[in-house]
Amino acid sequence: MKRHTAWEIIKLAENENRYYLLEQFKKFKKSYKVKSKYQIWQEGVHPQFISSIDMLEQKMNYIHNNPVEQGYVNSPIDWVYSSARNYSGLKGILDIDKLEVW
Repeated sequence: MKRHTAWEIIKLAENENRYYLLEQFKKFKKSYKVKSKYQIWQEGVHPQFISSIDMLEQKMNYIHNNPVEQGYVNSPIDWVYSSARNYSGLKGILDIDKLEVW
């Protein structure tokens, strides 16, 4: 997934002449990666299989609390891009399909 999305992001940036963005991708490319021109995704981040409801809840809480941990907002529902708003009965930027177990 990361490879495919990286190719799509690069292609879109090139087609739309997003030179600043492409320069940022170049800047973060690791020097030992001689076959690639850009670095889109952070290394070492890999998908993880969600094997239980408890694990799903832990991951959702982690994601919802990221803006709070970064000091951007005081509560997860204050982050307008967060599905925490939807789960709290507030309007979010995007409509989501809520997980029934939540």
